[in-house]
Amino acid sequence: MDVVSFAVPLVNVTFNKSIVSAGTTHGDTVVFALDYANNGTDAVSSYDVTDYWPGTLTFLSATPMPQTQIAVPGGQILQWHFTTPLAPG
Repeated sequence: MDVVSFAVPLVNVTFNKSIVSAGTTHGDTVVFALDYANNGTDAVSSYDVTDYWPGTLTFLSATPMPQTQIAVPGGQILQWHFTTPLAPG
C-alpha cells in the first residue's frame, strides 16, 4: 500500500479595528486603525481585508485607499485586495 504525506498550511489571520481619535460633536472626524496579522505557520499570498462602515459615518480616506467601496443597506463595505505576501508571525 502506498502512503502519501502532505502538510496542511495553517493560516490564522486576525483583525483588530480600534478608534485612534474620536470626535465629541456631530460632524467631527473619527480616525480608526485597522490592524491585521497572520498568526499561522505559512504566508498568505493573496488576501482581502474587508471593513463595514455604518451609514451614520461618512468614509473620507484611507492609506492605502480601498479598491472597492460597495453601498449596502445601512452602510457600506470597504475592501482592500493585497497580493504582497503576509508573512506568519
